[in-house]
Amino acid sequence: MNPFDWRGPAFLVFYIVFTLLVFGVTVILRRVMEWTLGSEADPAKVVSDPYLIAYLRGQAPEAIRVATISLIDRDLLAANGTQMKTHDFVDCEHGRKPIEKKILEKYKTWKQSSELFTDFGLIHACDEYAKKLEHLGLMPNARIKAARNTLYAVMLVVLGGVSLTKIVIALGRGRSNVQFLVLLTIVACVMLKTFTTSPRTERGTGMLRDLQRLFAGLRTRAGIATKHGATTELVMLAAVFGAALVPEALFPFAKQLIPAPAVASSSSGGSSCGSSCGSSCGGGCGGGCGGCGS
Repeated sequence: MNPFDWRGPAFLVFYIVFTLLVFGVTVILRRVMEWTLGSEADPAKVVSDPYLIAYLRGQAPEAIRVATISLIDRDLLAANGTQMKTHDFVDCEHGRKPIEKKILEKYKTWKQSSELFTDFGLIHACDEYAKKLEHLGLMPNARIKAARNTLYAVMLVVLGGVSLTKIVIALGRGRSNVQFLVLLTIVACVMLKTFTTSPRTERGTGMLRDLQRLFAGLRTRAGIATKHGATTELVMLAAVFGAALVPEALFPFAKQLIPAPAVASSSSGGSSCGSSCGSSCGGGCGGGCGGCGS
């Protein structure tokens, strides 16, 4: 039976189901494509750098946050309420990494911690992590981005082509009530983008899951973590799991001093966002569609 001959409500249900199928195929193709184009990453090159892990989990804002936590914990940076200042006896060269040196240089005088996430110099200091993660195949490089864009364009043609075919048939038969189909098509095409984009590749998401399993013991020992850089456990805890798991009783600055950045930083990335959007699409779109031309 030709679905293009179906009446409005029936075709809308078909198009919703077809859209969800396209979303599913897109996710599968993107994963296969990224595994094919990417290379196997050496975990040792990631585990050794907590800022690299933080960037993989939440990009520049998380790397900046973890670096700041490390500097305060090592008594290189002072925290007072929502403000910070580099200790008088500390020079910016005391920083081990460019990102640390930038933070120490910025806070030679008391300033709001929220300025961390709007400082372009600090953000650009994180570019080295992006390049390294792209080289390791954990974040999309130019080839993967181009392949994603191609996949999006192909699936866009598929979704738009089916909808356009039905609209042409409907108009040819003198039906003009195609508004709901047009709206549904626009929503589907916009949502499709979330299934082809993600700050991490599939290898990157897998690496992050592996790191969280590897450092799972840190979560159970979080309550007895020590201060002032006696170990690297505090920094690794923040890098792998986020500052929310840093003990507030011992390290109140981790949550109170540094506000959540405006830039979204999800450890689940585009795929989890996409799956949640996809699961809600059927109900949300289906309920609101009244009919289309037939």
